[in-house]
Amino acid sequence: MRFLIFFCVSILLLINGDIAKGGGTDIRLVNGTNLCSGRVEVLHEGVWGTVCDDGWDLKNADVVCRQLGCGAAMEAKNSSYFGQGDIAKGGGTDIRLVNGTNLCSGRVEVLHEGVWGTVCDDGWDLKNADVVCRQLGCGAAMEAKNSSYFGQGSGPIWLDNVACIGNETSLENCFAPPWGTHNYEHDDAGVICQDIRLVNGSSMCSGRVEVLHDGVWGTVCDDGWDLSDAAVVCRQLGCGAAMEAKNSSYFGQDIRLVNGTNLCSGRVEIRHNGVWGTVCDDGWDLSDAAVVCRQLGCGAAKEAKSKAYFGKGSGRIWLDDVACTGNETTLKKCSAPPWGKHDCGHHKDAGVICQYIRLVNGTNLCSGRVEIRHNGVWGTVCDDGWDLSDAAVVCRQLGCGAAKEAKSKAYFGKGSGRIWLDDVACTGNETTLKKCSAPPWGKHDCGHHKDAGVICQLGWKTATAAPRTDIRLVNGTNLCSGRVEIRHNGVWGTVCDDGWDLSDAAVVCRQLGCGAAKEAKSKAYFGKGSGRIWLDDVACTGNETTLKKCSAPPWGKHDCGHHKDAGVICQLGWKTATAAPRTDIRLVNGTNLCSGRVEIRHNGVWGTVCDDGWDLSDAAVVCRQLGCGAAKEAKSKAYFGKGSGRIWLDDVACTGNETTLKKCSAPPWGKHDCGHHKDAGVICQLGWKTATAAPRTDIRLVNGTNLCSGRVEIRHNGVWGTVCDDGWDLSDAAVVCRQLGCGAAKEAKSKGYFGKGSGRIWLDDVACTGNETTLKKCSAPPWGKHDCGHHKDAGVICQLGWKTATAAPRTDIRLVNGTNLCSGRVEIRHNGVWGTVCDDGWDLSDAAVVCRQLGCGAAKEAKSKAYFGKGSGRIWLDDVACTGNETTLKKCSAPPWGKHDCGHHKDAGVICQLGWKTATAAPRTDIRLVNGTNLCSGRVEIRHNGVWGTVCDDGWDLSDAAVVCRQLGCGAAKEAKSKAYFGKGSGRIWLDDVACTGNETTLKKCSAPPWGKHDCGHHKDAGVICQLGWKTATAAPRTDIRLVNGTNLCSGRVEIRHNGVWGTVCDDGWDLSDAAVVCRQLGCGAAKEAKSKAYFGKGSGRIWLDDVACTGNETTLKKCSAPPWGKHDCGHHKDAGVICQLGWKTATAAPRTDIRLVNGTNLCSGRVEIRHNGVWGTVCDDGWDLSDAAVVCRQLGCGAAKEAKSKGYFGKGSGRIWLDDVACTGNETTLKKCSAPPWGKHDCGHHKDAGVICQLGWKTATAAPRTDIRLVNGTNLCSGRVEIRHNGVWGTVCDDGWDLSDAAVVCRQLGCGAAKEAKSKAYFGKGSGRIWLDDVACTGNETTLKKCSAPPWGKHDCGHHKDAGVICQLGWKTATAAPRTAARVILKTSISGIKDIRLVNGTNLCSGRVEIRHNGVWGTVCDDGWDLSDAAVVCRQLGCGAAKEAKSKAYFGKGSGRIWLDDVACTGNETTLKKCSAPPWGKHDCGHHKDAGVICQLGWKTATAAPRTDIRLVNGTNLCSGRVEIRHNGVWGTVCDDGWDLSDAAVVCRQLGCGAAKEAKSKAYFGKGSGRIWLDDVACTGNETTLKKCSAPPWGKHDCGHHKDAGVICQCE
Repeated sequence: MRFLIFFCVSILLLINGDIAKGGGTDIRLVNGTNLCSGRVEVLHEGVWGTVCDDGWDLKNADVVCRQLGCGAAMEAKNSSYFGQGDIAKGGGTDIRLVNGTNLCSGRVEVLHEGVWGTVCDDGWDLKNADVVCRQLGCGAAMEAKNSSYFGQGSGPIWLDNVACIGNETSLENCFAPPWGTHNYEHDDAGVICQDIRLVNGSSMCSGRVEVLHDGVWGTVCDDGWDLSDAAVVCRQLGCGAAMEAKNSSYFGQDIRLVNGTNLCSGRVEIRHNGVWGTVCDDGWDLSDAAVVCRQLGCGAAKEAKSKAYFGKGSGRIWLDDVACTGNETTLKKCSAPPWGKHDCGHHKDAGVICQYIRLVNGTNLCSGRVEIRHNGVWGTVCDDGWDLSDAAVVCRQLGCGAAKEAKSKAYFGKGSGRIWLDDVACTGNETTLKKCSAPPWGKHDCGHHKDAGVICQLGWKTATAAPRTDIRLVNGTNLCSGRVEIRHNGVWGTVCDDGWDLSDAAVVCRQLGCGAAKEAKSKAYFGKGSGRIWLDDVACTGNETTLKKCSAPPWGKHDCGHHKDAGVICQLGWKTATAAPRTDIRLVNGTNLCSGRVEIRHNGVWGTVCDDGWDLSDAAVVCRQLGCGAAKEAKSKAYFGKGSGRIWLDDVACTGNETTLKKCSAPPWGKHDCGHHKDAGVICQLGWKTATAAPRTDIRLVNGTNLCSGRVEIRHNGVWGTVCDDGWDLSDAAVVCRQLGCGAAKEAKSKGYFGKGSGRIWLDDVACTGNETTLKKCSAPPWGKHDCGHHKDAGVICQLGWKTATAAPRTDIRLVNGTNLCSGRVEIRHNGVWGTVCDDGWDLSDAAVVCRQLGCGAAKEAKSKAYFGKGSGRIWLDDVACTGNETTLKKCSAPPWGKHDCGHHKDAGVICQLGWKTATAAPRTDIRLVNGTNLCSGRVEIRHNGVWGTVCDDGWDLSDAAVVCRQLGCGAAKEAKSKAYFGKGSGRIWLDDVACTGNETTLKKCSAPPWGKHDCGHHKDAGVICQLGWKTATAAPRTDIRLVNGTNLCSGRVEIRHNGVWGTVCDDGWDLSDAAVVCRQLGCGAAKEAKSKAYFGKGSGRIWLDDVACTGNETTLKKCSAPPWGKHDCGHHKDAGVICQLGWKTATAAPRTDIRLVNGTNLCSGRVEIRHNGVWGTVCDDGWDLSDAAVVCRQLGCGAAKEAKSKGYFGKGSGRIWLDDVACTGNETTLKKCSAPPWGKHDCGHHKDAGVICQLGWKTATAAPRTDIRLVNGTNLCSGRVEIRHNGVWGTVCDDGWDLSDAAVVCRQLGCGAAKEAKSKAYFGKGSGRIWLDDVACTGNETTLKKCSAPPWGKHDCGHHKDAGVICQLGWKTATAAPRTAARVILKTSISGIKDIRLVNGTNLCSGRVEIRHNGVWGTVCDDGWDLSDAAVVCRQLGCGAAKEAKSKAYFGKGSGRIWLDDVACTGNETTLKKCSAPPWGKHDCGHHKDAGVICQLGWKTATAAPRTDIRLVNGTNLCSGRVEIRHNGVWGTVCDDGWDLSDAAVVCRQLGCGAAKEAKSKAYFGKGSGRIWLDDVACTGNETTLKKCSAPPWGKHDCGHHKDAGVICQCE
């Protein structure tokens, strides 16, 4: 290898400019990330060489940068930072552009064997040019030039007939004949690259905008910079639509990392007034580091380094005591003392290490395409084998919580450049993706169309837009939804909802930059505001620029209370489906069906509309009528060309709320004073992206459910034909959808999905890259050349057509007046006449038949009382009684056609699941499900050699079930069933010990012994319940028994059918044995509760059974002992009910003697009714709030209160109103104990009945001892390998038949909540020693695992490779204030090997001061050098997940006694802290004021982080909830709750380091304080750093008592 290194004197040549005579051609930068970074090389006597770094500094670098037109130098790099030079390699430096107008245009020349030569223009096109431009860091290619456009070169012609596909990283990677082979003289190729680029972004489509002018790159000032400007840039660069326009140097320019191992680690340096300086490490932590990493585009922060970790800087120290919240866009925006004010030396320079992994193109920092950096270069990960285990590692590594989804097929867009990893196979426990098993770096067989992505659990729903000075949205889920508040005379107030509609909401949304309005909300939908109500009876036209410009009474004049505060939900991407016929209105000459000249049909004749007075209100009516979403523009002056013939309308004046244009105010038809040069037009929201002037004549979608789905047909030579589906995929579909203006492609359909076409088949083997503008430009064989039939016609479902895309014929049943094709009033056709269905007895079983018949998935809701409007004409059906398994509604039991006792006010309706993603991709020929309740549940049978057989359940788990469900098009797997759950099969048993990874396409591809080899009987036949079969999964017909009025199909009042008539069961003697028979008969699992006293409401009609006495083993209720049918001494107030295992999650179990919820959607929501003196009555909503609701929910066992409802939200009650002006503190055990006037005293009507919505599904942990069972090798105390102690010896459990019922017993026994997953195949590692249990068969109701059915102790046919495990639901979100002694016992019995380390004084088991035991004595660790690497070892050793923070300076209080360790230096990979490098035990130079601590991932939610000197929370359940107390002049006092709201609470929570505010509490919710009341009428904007900075009267001025002390509950709680 030959290195050419010039003498250091070349530096002098550079400075004197001797080398610069050739302009940009005698100097170059090599191996950098763009043209303005890299190793310096100079051309001398025709040979390139490098520059030695002796004395190399910023002055030298400045000369190079200026000479190359790259501006000022940011850094001077040495020590071969960009790699050692090697003239023989070339790499990215072997190409240049000559004779162009700038660095990014010119004749293409390549270097081969040390000689520059040109490229012949034969076949030279944009794909080739793209590779050149990208290789040179010049963005995309604008033009590919030929015929020596930039002048003829000289010397060799190195390349000819170059054929790039466009994805290559360099021109050398493209296909071409051998070097020097060509057949022409100098017809040299050239390129013109973009004169615009994006710098410092996370991908090629994000970053700081820079433009090239006169050969010099420069930036763009952000004055007036908005989405319209950004759209031009994005479109110019081929990056699609603009998502955000960023300002305030969002992508940074004044910050850098120095002396790190790569561009994303190092000493932090910041530029101020043109001078670089460092940052002192006082208070420097992960929040500060997060801002730096994000600002530099380096992903999340991994570590915040201190003590000049990356070496001492020099010169200025600009910042000290930096205190970022972590959300700032730049470090300059963080709180800090003035520039240059510090008490530091450079030995305390701060640094950061950012993640070498990032997520790109997601909607937030915790979702996106996975990119990983290797050797300083970012690359993507191929999706081969990519699953949740791999995603889990990425999410955990980035601090984004658990993985929610593993995405494939470039879900977040194609990356570019290197593909670093393929076939990644993580176990899920690795700390970084680099530690997962995978082939060598860069070895793959993928393209970027297979880039992997993830969606992590953390939600980060943050939006930002523009200053929002006089209007804001409060209490919404993001900045574009919430309660409307407006500022007048410097005071914020709300808006009353009288007359509040979409026109008003539209103004608010547009003013806030939140797009169109989606919903106008009323009745304090986002919670009651406080203080002033500024506006009422607002009447916007919809065109005003601000809400203040709308018509309304004077400021402050209203007749409202805050219970009527208005709100909005703005539209950040409206997906509308069309529902109405488009018969009498159309858009002509637009670029798509949602833009064009408006034409209307009157008396059968089409005519135009004159543009006099034509505006957005008129256009809105047209767009809505056509199902095209909101109106984007109202066009005039024949914008879409002149029409002809009649002009039907003029001076149209719509309010914007009309349903059709014909209903708008206008002169009589045909009366006008216009010509066609004034024809009106519109551009609607759905047509916005493609509104141009070009016609769309040569492509169409046929037989879809809307204009954006269907069979693809293309016109060639004037003849329409179809496209064959060979190779048809999302890239091809994307071109079609974009060409039609239908947004992104959602699905590429094959196999004649939308029906067979006819005539010509024009295209086959289409291979689009996805970037073509029309399908005709995609690669494909010649027109008409194919080997297909019409049974393979291709189709697409585009984004705009997704909601209503369906393919099944709907001949005799339809849904009317719904929001889409899968919801609405049920209408059925009989004898050619349409009619409705009466809602008598209409329930989910009936709705399920309708939804399935229509291809709309499962039934979501069965609607009654003409929910979708009254029908007209015939009522065909009444008293419909479907079992739920019928294929059509006509097959359900019902009286004769037309026989009913109903009116149309009782028309039945349904809401189906919408969007069934079950397009099956393969025939169902070789696998089937038998004996289930539907096609998606049952015993698994597979066909081999033409013979059907079953699958043995050994090792059968959710991964195996997932393959079956996906293969059958039945969605995800819900349960893997064993032990012949769906009955024994017969004949062959084909498979045993199946071991799928879950990613296989068919069960046959899973690992398993040879066909027919097994050690099973049919009593072990495997089964599955898939997602689409979940709602109706049962093992027996449901013909003669049903559950009514429950929250799901597995809970409710028991009704039984005898002689064709339904009746109830009396609760005399009704117990769990009886309930067990009902639940088993219905396929609902075990019985959870037997309910009495008409718990699910009184039935009506016959009472068939009484004194039922089941043993519990009967197969049906009819087989139980009972008196003769109809013999009873009961009334319907004693109707029996059940809650089965499968219905448990939505039912509740606590006694409901004196309080109940009525008319809700389940037992934990509804109108509040209370019983007094034996009489039920309602509660008035005066003063009804979350504190009152909290008491009700807790009393009913329904968890926390979610909402307090008013104004008869759940319908008006009747009879007595027992309570009014209820004022609970929230701590009472029953509503009767709350403060209130005497019983029956009120000033209310039932229109004000109060209600509640409770949290539903309250998951409580028990406190049972963990003596004889434990979980080992999990990530926390509630997951791991199951081990059980018998006769004093621990052993494992074999996974034969191990399922969720068994896991449920373990989790409940351990106090870990419900079971989340039952794991098999030694998921948590192999155990050792005894295997105590096998073939465990729990019902799920046992209190301990020992009580479950199983063979004798120690009898098994297993090895430890089959050890069972569990993951329980409990997520360690509890904080305790009690001594940690019992907790330490739990640690020692639950996690092996944790004997010599503990965390003390934290808020939970996973945070606190680190203490370590040596020679039997406990001692602390000194914080010298203590960082995240050290903390990581402690957290992992304790089973507490990743380290979140490394704490110093006795953060958790000073310890006492020995200080065992100092200067600990872990790499982060050690298994225990004792294995880390450190001085000898007990050797230190510390005091206990420097005791080290940690906060681990599992303890993060309840740990606090900052001194709490002048504000505190008192009487709460933890440090982040309680009564607010503030210190003034050294004296503590409380805050009055007048005007106290979430904005005020937000300041308190942030000041205390407790995250966001969850609730603002009033009425001394946390108890009355004492002494001074310091503040009243606090009015924070929410942005203040401390409560003292909020607007408020002078200290001590108030009109309150301590009964009004304010409190907060923060998010960290």
